[in-house]
Amino acid sequence: RGQVGLLVLEVATGGIAAGALLPGDVLLSANGQPFGSAEDLLSVLDDLAPGDKVRLEYGRNPSFPRSGGYQVRVYTLQVPQAIAPTSPAEAA
Repeated sequence: RGQVGLLVLEVATGGIAAGALLPGDVLLSANGQPFGSAEDLLSVLDDLAPGDKVRLEYGRNPSFPRSGGYQVRVYTLQVPQAIAPTSPAEAA
């Protein structure tokens, strides 16, 4: 099975995901669409308009000892008026 998800390396202070996501979390899907690359995530985000809601499913504690996997969580956020970058180069 291929690898699915994106590792969160940093969360912007004051950003829309601050307080929900932590470094080390793994983003698994957005609005039910799984992704395995930044390009996949940006493709989902490109279809959203300011004010739309996006449901992020993410995993926490990938080495959670008893389950051997992620503790899956859900976070719903509203897309801000400033549109996110639309290319991986801009996101870097």
